[in-house]
This record gives sequence, C-alpha cells and structure tokens, in this order.
Amino acid sequence: MDNSRGIHQLNIVLVGRSGNGKTSTIQSLLASQKSKTDLGRIVKYEGVMNNVKILALECKYVGDSGDDLPESFNVEESASEVLQLCNNSCHVFVFVLRYGVRFTQQEKDAVVMVKRVFGQSVLKNYGIVVLTYGDNFTDNGESNFEDWLKDQRGGFRDLLREVNDRCVLFDNKLSGNMMDVVKKEQARKLQDIITKLCTTKGYIPYNENLLQNEKLRQKAEHLINGADEKLALSSKGPSKNGASNDDMRQQLESIWDEIEQLLDEVRQKPGFTHVIQSLEEKRRQVCERREMFTTRKSYYWCLRWCSCCCRCCSCCSCCLRFQ
Repeated sequence: MDNSRGIHQLNIVLVGRSGNGKTSTIQSLLASQKSKTDLGRIVKYEGVMNNVKILALECKYVGDSGDDLPESFNVEESASEVLQLCNNSCHVFVFVLRYGVRFTQQEKDAVVMVKRVFGQSVLKNYGIVVLTYGDNFTDNGESNFEDWLKDQRGGFRDLLREVNDRCVLFDNKLSGNMMDVVKKEQARKLQDIITKLCTTKGYIPYNENLLQNEKLRQKAEHLINGADEKLALSSKGPSKNGASNDDMRQQLESIWDEIEQLLDEVRQKPGFTHVIQSLEEKRRQVCERREMFTTRKSYYWCLRWCSCCCRCCSCCSCCLRFQ
C-alpha cells in the first residue's frame, strides 16, 4: 500500500480478548514512530507504516466477558466513540488472537461481542485476523503458515471463512538484528491484505450509516424472535398460556405496533428487501393470531382440532359445530 494508490491514511480498529497482544501488535506496526493517548475504553495511537499515516484504536474491552468486563462498559458507546475518533471512517477491524491457544468458548464469545458492538457483518466485510506469539510457530515444528491455516477446523476455521482467510502471523517478541527486518515484513503482509480489501470493487469504509443499518437489522431480528415466542405461547390458547384473552391480545397488538414502526423506518433505506419481507410476513402472522383473541373462544378449538384447514375462520364449514 502506497500513496500511488490514493491511500494516504488508514484507520485501524483492534479488537479481541485482553492479553492476546493488541498493544504489542500496534507497537510492531508503528515501531518508534507513534504517539499514544489513553482515553479509557480506547487507546489511540498515531504513527506511520511504510509511508502511510496510521490511526490505530485499541478497544480494551471489546472481546472480554465475565469478570474481565468492567461493570461500566457500555457497548453502544464503544461503537460511537470509535467512529468519532476515526472521523466516521474505519478501514479495517483487526481481530487479535494468540497462536498456540485453543479456540475456546471465550474466543467464540469475543467474536459474538465484536459483532454485537459493530454489527453482524463487520468481520465479513472488514475483518482481518492477526495471530500473535508467532515465535511459537516454528518452535512447534511448523514451517508453512498458509498450509497450517488450511488444516484448521472447528470454530477457528469458521472465523477464517468469515474473514475470507485474511490472516497474518505476528512475532511481537523479536529482538536482535533481525527484529526490524521481520517487523517490516509483517507490516508489509498486513498492508497487502488491507490494500486488497480496500481496493475491492464496491468497498466503503465502515461508518455511522453502516452502523445504524446494522442496528436496524439486529432490532428486526430481535423483534421477529420475540414475535415467534409470543406466537408459540398464544397457540396454546388462554387456558394453557396463563394469560387472559385481553392480555394476550394486548401483547400481540404491542408487537404488531412495533413491527409497523420498524417497517416504516426500514422502507426508507436501500438494501433492506429481505428484512422488509421477513417483517411483513411476521406482521401477517401476528395479525392473524391477534384476531383469534378478539373473537369467540371457539376459534381456538378450530385451530386446535381442524386438520383440514388449520385456520381460524368463522365461515369454516368443517368447524361450525364448535361455534
């Protein structure tokens, strides 16, 4: 990556569990040409990497869970703060892992948190995996990193597939005469991957608009899941779900209103065709079930016993005996 490509500055966000080597990765990339500002949740570094200005943001807690996660941590604020520091333009997200450590449930949880903060497609569209502790790679008798990557299975293979095999091995513990040479080579490999990603046709840096779209998709998914739960509960009828007709009808009406409001919002945005279709289908199902609770109790028997129509309909000839 050089200025001839028209890229004069890169904004890089580093995420992953604490202790995996985010700080040492930044130090390897920027060498001695850097400034550092600790902002609390985020540490900001500025420097130069092969003639390109670099703004690197280390997200301290995006990837941690349980006792490692401070009570004051706010997911929403992390995403907004990153975008503010990056001037609403993030080029890549570097997910830092340790080589030689099993891809445990904690690492899977870290992936989930990154997506929760920045959106479900952030790793697919902007993610690069950096494996630290690369000095252990040759110590373990390995020789070819690309072949080693192809042999991986399980959760780590799923992550590699998601980032389209964008992965670099970093040795952050180098010393001696070869240190500068190897670090420059590591930085060059990472830059090559970033160059290929950023010059892909249709590439757009991660920004506030993309974040808000991701939040809308997450909201739609959450709303659809909630509607499914209410539909499953209401299918049992008032005698078994523990709620009166009025209570269940009000709950379904509330969900219907939320779906309507969200539909009004996403219809104004491009690229939401699938989301709109899913919401409209769920709205139809909720509407039909809501009508069951505004009519006579006999309709529950219609739904429960009529195998020929499986509908709640007052003109259903095969179910008139229940009215």
